Amino acid sequence: MKRTVLILVWMFAIGLSFAQVSMWGIQYDMPLEQAKALLLEDAFREVAQTYQVNTFEGEFEYREVEIKLYSNAEGNVKSWMITLYYEDDIDWLQQTVDFVHEWYGNPYYSDWEAEIDYIDMGEGRILYVYDDYVGGLILEFAEPE
Repeated sequence: MKRTVLILVWMFAIGLSFAQVSMWGIQYDMPLEQAKALLLEDAFREVAQTYQVNTFEGEFEYREVEIKLYSNAEGNVKSWMITLYYEDDIDWLQQTVDFVHEWYGNPYYSDWEAEIDYIDMGEGRILYVYDDYVGGLILEFAEPE
């Protein structure tokens, strides 16, 4: 029962990210300072900051999460990447990937050679979904260059 509830909460949270808004409220073109404040309010901690990249670490449903915010010269979020560490739980990994595909509803495309799925987010934005092969599932919300 507890596992079912956690999976449902997880699926809801992932689902929020497909409206071009992440489960933590991050969205395209949001002022970087506002996005940082949202993460800090949700118990994330900023662990690195370089030119136009801010890295945060936190936890969600007992799993480690890393979020990288990429900003433009105007100081707005242009893209972000969420790494969900699945701790060698292959079943969880597959359930999450399947849910990502089902939830968004738009066609997704798989590059079998690169082992990446692409989901059209509209307005030229793409969500890349892939395994980093060291225990992390990557959800990369990309902005066209």
